[in-house]
Amino acid sequence: MDSRNNSGGSEERSGYESAEERKKLASFDPDDQRLRHTSAESDLAEGCSQLVRKKRRRENGVSKKDTPKKEEDKRGATLQNEVILSKAMEEDIQQLRERVDDFTHQVSGLLETGKAYFLDASTAFEEGILQLHQKVLESWEEEIEGLRNVDTVNEEICTRLREARIVLEKLQVSASAVNRKPDLFVHI
Repeated sequence: MDSRNNSGGSEERSGYESAEERKKLASFDPDDQRLRHTSAESDLAEGCSQLVRKKRRRENGVSKKDTPKKEEDKRGATLQNEVILSKAMEEDIQQLRERVDDFTHQVSGLLETGKAYFLDASTAFEEGILQLHQKVLESWEEEIEGLRNVDTVNEEICTRLREARIVLEKLQVSASAVNRKPDLFVHI
């Protein structure tokens, strides 16, 4: 027997709030693959919608025992509306996931650019440090070479001064000997 032919059936069918909801339900395509949920998603959605309905009943002061048959039919329609709404929600979630992916790609691109920049900068820094080190070593080598030259010159001067001293000492000894014995030169 058709439920519309029951005495309360037409009232139950007309229990939807608006013509817009009836259009949504009429346009509902159960074969649409985008609306398919896994059993875990369906159980989760069902559990959530039941919690929301229970909360609404408590807020409205309606207990489960007081719920009329009409309210139970509305729950079935609400579940179908939730499937339609979940399509919009899935589109929003998909857009958010695309944004997350875009952001992730952007961050990874920035990281790669940053790595390349730091590699270039570290290479330039390393080259600069090596050049500075080389210049310092060269200047020290020049200083060492200059000190060696000065030392060589000093040694030569010291040697000449010693030789000059020896010559002067010999001259002084000869001169003093000549000054003491002036008679020797005259008698000869």
